[in-house]
Amino acid sequence: RRERLARAFAAVEEHEDGLRTRIETALTALPGVTVYSRAARRTPTLLFTMAHRGPAEISRALADRGIDAPAGSF
Repeated sequence: RRERLARAFAAVEEHEDGLRTRIETALTALPGVTVYSRAARRTPTLLFTMAHRGPAEISRALADRGIDAPAGSF
């Protein structure tokens, strides 16, 4: 049972790493976007800013698309 759990957690981590890499790559390719992320060494959470857009505006736009990305500190 322990080995199965370890394999499952490793698979989840690998999947999350792939998703993180995809979103970081996509965001950094956008003009005016700055990504601040240490997610590869920590939790799969990233912080980014967009020129001429406030955090609340970005959060609302993402929420309208079904993406949970709260603005502010948590």
